[in-house]
Amino acid sequence: GSVGLAIPCQAFLPSMANSAFSARVSATPTRVLFGGRHGVLHLHLCCRLSGAKAALWCSVDGGESLAVASVATPGLNCRLSAQISRPVTLRSVGGDLLLRGVLRLPTLPPDAAVAEATAVA
Repeated sequence: GSVGLAIPCQAFLPSMANSAFSARVSATPTRVLFGGRHGVLHLHLCCRLSGAKAALWCSVDGGESLAVASVATPGLNCRLSAQISRPVTLRSVGGDLLLRGVLRLPTLPPDAAVAEATAVA
C-alpha cells in the first residue's frame, strides 16, 4: 500500500505533487502501475522484514527480471536510487521487504481539473 502524505514541491516541480511512498513486497509477484497519471516512483530505501537475505526483483511488463536491491543484515536497510515510470511487477526473494520512496503525481492546472470534474459528473 501507499501512504498519502503531501509534501509541497511547487518551487521545484510546478507540474508534480509529491507523496511519501511505502509498500511491503513479498514473494508473490505484484503488478503496480506507474507512469502517466499514476505518477513516477523514486525508490530510496529497502528494509528487510524477514528471511536471511532478501532481494528486490523488478520487471517491466514482458521484460526480464532484474535484481534492484539486496539486504542481508537483520533489521538493516540499503539505500537505492531507482526511478520507475512504467507499469512493473515487483517481488522479493528470500524474505519480505519494505520499500520507501517518493511518488511524484502529476497535477492538473485549475482549468483542466474543472474540465475533468465536469466530464466525470
